This record gives sequence, C-alpha cells and structure tokens, in this order.
Amino acid sequence: MVINRYIIFYFLFALLGWVWESIYCTIQNQKWQNRGFLYGPLCPIYGAGSIFALFAYDLINKGVLEKLSVLQIFIVGFFVSMVLEYPTSYILEKLFHARWWDYSNLPMNLNGRTSVPTSIGFGLAAILVMEYLIPKAENIYSFLPEILAIILPFILIGIHSSDITLTVVNLTNFQKELDEIEENFQEKMTQRVDNFYRKKKSFNPKTLKRVVSFRMSEKRNQIAERIIKSIEKIEEERKEKLDWKIIKGDFMFYKADYVILEDKIEKDLFVEVENGKVKSLSKNEPEKFTYLEGILAPGLVDTHIHGYKNEDIMNAKKGALDIISKGLLETGVTSFLPTTLTDSTERLNEAVKVVGEEYKDVKGAKVRGIFLEGPFFTEKYKGAQNEKYMSDPDIEKLKKWKELSKGLVNKIAIAPERAGSEEFIKKADAMGVYVAVGHSDASYDEAIKAVEDGANIFVHTFNGMSGLHHRNPGMVGAAMNSDAISELICDGHHVNPAAAEVLINKKGYDRIALITDCMMAGGMPDGSYKLGEFPVKVENGTARLESGNLAGSILKLKEAVQNVVDWDIVDIFEAVQMASLIPAKSVGIDDVCGKIKVGYDADFIILDYDLNLKSTYLNGEEKYRA
Repeated sequence: MVINRYIIFYFLFALLGWVWESIYCTIQNQKWQNRGFLYGPLCPIYGAGSIFALFAYDLINKGVLEKLSVLQIFIVGFFVSMVLEYPTSYILEKLFHARWWDYSNLPMNLNGRTSVPTSIGFGLAAILVMEYLIPKAENIYSFLPEILAIILPFILIGIHSSDITLTVVNLTNFQKELDEIEENFQEKMTQRVDNFYRKKKSFNPKTLKRVVSFRMSEKRNQIAERIIKSIEKIEEERKEKLDWKIIKGDFMFYKADYVILEDKIEKDLFVEVENGKVKSLSKNEPEKFTYLEGILAPGLVDTHIHGYKNEDIMNAKKGALDIISKGLLETGVTSFLPTTLTDSTERLNEAVKVVGEEYKDVKGAKVRGIFLEGPFFTEKYKGAQNEKYMSDPDIEKLKKWKELSKGLVNKIAIAPERAGSEEFIKKADAMGVYVAVGHSDASYDEAIKAVEDGANIFVHTFNGMSGLHHRNPGMVGAAMNSDAISELICDGHHVNPAAAEVLINKKGYDRIALITDCMMAGGMPDGSYKLGEFPVKVENGTARLESGNLAGSILKLKEAVQNVVDWDIVDIFEAVQMASLIPAKSVGIDDVCGKIKVGYDADFIILDYDLNLKSTYLNGEEKYRA
C-alpha cells in the first residue's frame, strides 16, 4: 500500500503541475497553452518532485528527520528543482530536439535549462507543498476505499505507459519511417494499377499557363497544342513500359516531361546516368528507361544557409553537418555553403574546422564551400549579428579560417566602409575567396568601389544595408546599378514582392541568386530557438529576435522558386536558374553543380507543374520523395 500511495501522489501532483503550467503559460502568451509534457494532462517533473517531498514528509512523521523549518524547506526545494529541471531539458534536447523551458533570457541561468529566479519560485512552491498540499492530499487519500487504492495505481500506470509510448513515437523518426513504408507501398501499388486503368489526363488552366511560359525553341503559341496532343501518347507509353525504373548494368536512363538545362527547356529528352554522373543527353529513345512525371530540374544550390533541423553551423557540433545535409534534400537543395555568422574568433575557428573535418562524409546535400557571414560588419546594420564581435577586415584571420577548413572557405561578407576593405577584397580575391558586401552603411560610391575592387555579391539585398534614396542611393542603389550578383530572400517577409520585382527587372534574372538565410528552425515547428547567442522566436512563418527584428529565415529554397513564379515576376526556367546556376556562378562552383550537363554529378530534382517538389536525386539515385 505504501507504493500505491506514492504512485497516486505522483499522478495527483503531476496533474496539479499541468494545471499550474497551462494556466500560467496561457496568461503569459494570451492564448491556450497545453503544458502537458506527454499527450495527457500531466507534468511528470512535478510528480517526481512530489515523490521527494512525500518521502521527506514521511521521514519527519516517523521521527527519522526533524521537522524542517520554512527556510530549510525553501533551500531544499530550490536545489531539488535545479536537479530536476536541468537533466529534463538536457534529455529533451538530445533525444527530441525540444526544451522544457528556455531560461536563456533570465539572469543567472545555467545553459538556459535552469535559473536562480525560477528555482526561487520552486523553493516557495516547496513550502506550499510541504505545509499545505501534502497534508490536504493525505486527508483525501484516507477516504479512498481500500480496493480503489489498490486498483487505481495499476490503471494510472497503464495509461501513463501508453502515453509515454505515443510520445516517443511522435517525437522520434519511428512514426515517420512507418509512414514512408506505407507511402512507398501505396505508390507502387497505385503505379501498377494505373498501368491498366489509366484515365486520360488533362491540364488545368494554371498548369497550362505555366507550361506555355517555358522558354523553348518552338513558338509559344504552338506549345499548348503540342502538350494536349501528347497526352494520349504519354498514356500509350506508360502501358508499354510496365517497369518504370529499369537499370541496365551501371547505366540508367531517365525521361521527364521536361528537362531544364542551363540555356533552355527541352521536351522528350533522355538523361543517361553512369556511375553517378550525367553521361549523355539525347532525343534518341533507349530500349528501356525510367519515366519521371513532371519537370526534371538541376538540384538547387543554397549559398547562404546557417542551419536546418534544429542544428546550427556555429554550434560546431559533431554530426550536425550531416543532419543539415540530409534535411536539405526535402527542400530540393543538393549543394550548399554552410554559413557562419559574427562571433568570437575562437568559435569561428572551431566552426570552420568541424565543417572541414566532416564535409566529405555527409549523406545528403553536398558541401561546396563555406560562407563566412561576418565578422567584418558595421554596427548600424547588424541585423541579428552580434556587434561586440565586429571589427575591421583582417586578412590573417581569413587565411587561418581557410586553413582550418581545409581550403573550404570560398565566400566572405564584409562592410566595405570599414578600414582596410580595399586591400582585403583584393587579397581575398587572390586567395580564391569571393567577397560579398552587406550588413553595411556604405554609401553608393563606397559600395561601387568595392565592386570595382573585386567584390561580386550583395548579401540579402535590401536587408541589412543602407537603402535607396533619391539623394543618397546607398547600398541598394549600388546593387541595382552594378553587375554584381544580388542575393534575394523571397519569403514574402524579408522583401516585398514588388521590391523584388523592381530589382529583378533592373538587373535581370541572371544576376539574382535566390538564397534562404535559413537558421536552425528550418524544417522545425514554431517555438523558441537560438541564432548565435540570441534567443529567437519562430511563428507565423518568420524567425525574430525579442526586439522584433528578423533573425534569418525558415524559408526552403524550393518555396522561393515557387514564390517568384507565383508573384508573376519570372517564369519557371528563370526561377530555377536563380536557385541553381546563378548562385553556383556567384562563388565559382558552376563547374561542379547548378546545371544538368554531361560530366556533372547527376544531382537533380523532380517538380510537378505547380512547382511542388516530388523527389530529389543525388548521383542519379532517389534520396528523397515527398
């Protein structure tokens, strides 16, 4: 009966903890907050704390311990809360990428997992529990029928066990893996049945309009008619080819409805892959091939991305690069530049060193370099960069970072008005490091001079730079009036679509590189995260500092492609180039990625006619399927 009593008290106080936490957080956020740690209305950490309190209460009643004073209860409650909170948050972070509380904005906190102010609160709560709640609960327990006191713990444990199982399944990849198995089975069965019962397909007006906008050698007014006539032919081809994926030795042939090349879109083109590389592009139909319904486009290239899937490059955490790399496949990205931010020299040293050690072992999107976003910036346009680490450009530091990264560093951003910028740009260029300008209050003339000295990229144009004014054109004016490539974050939050259109129309799509500037919350639910040393809140499609300023984005590059087309700024061909070939050109990696070309890695994506990502291929093998 003693154990039964402890179990019942555990659940009682776990329930009371849930009531308290939910009420407090609901009032604080002004919307309903369910603070149950698991699915049910329980906060187990409170239940665990109550066990300690009840055990002490029993020892006192039995005379083993002397009765504690109010101060002693407070001190014990203070330290026990720390002991419970810290490991709880630590385990949640390591296993489930979640956190019980984020105390990083409170004074005297320990890694944001526990803090002195909150432990003081729990110390006061311990007084309430020992002096009032446990005695009251004892009175209630004494009225329980003996049979109920025996049976109730078994019922509660059974429910709790199911609850824990559901939670673990939900927070890990187990459920995702089951869903993928089911989806693969359903898709294969659907494909086989469709071979016998294929209904005639038709294009909706929106799709037809998009297809007509393709850049092809034929006149546009003939395209729609040709597509409609080809529907019946597609149906016949599918009936003849029951094996959709045929591998002939080390050779593989793919055919999509359209293939986006670096200079045009081709129809009825067969892509031959051998040993992971594109061997040939031909109109001659092979005996057997893989039919991929939709648009085959080059894998996207993100040259400005700080993190993904709750991992941040600046954390220099072993294995995080691979998590980011694999996660990016769901965004259509097959090549990327892990991006740092303004921080101490020591932390930057460690960050680039870890990337240099691990980049060859990633199993997802390929690492094609490192982008150092900072620390040579201007405080006025710091954005979400930490001003205390900003300084004038230092070529010796750049040499060290390139050395530590095993030569991977190939892009760095600076504010061109800082002392020594001209010499730095020229020396960095000589080292094979592309220089971008941004987070800067430079004048128009200073920015143009930086481009003349060798800088070739404007960092997230419009954001973090002096704006356009008719008497002071600023950095934005220089971006518009130079041949340098302009990065652009097209999530609808960083830049108004009309402003994006003005820039693209002025420079041309071939001088625009779509980037995400994505931080660790990319691919994650809304909540609290960090960018460098700053806490960040993610909600309503944005990541913001406590001040309300944007702190990077949670944009997926495939979404940026969709957006610029949906905003009627560019067509599909141009949008894809802006997210693949142009960013690759901006840092000189277009010789290995950014295009479908003979001799290149067979890294490509399949899009439907609404530009939704269907699948991602690396070296000719499907690595992600939506």
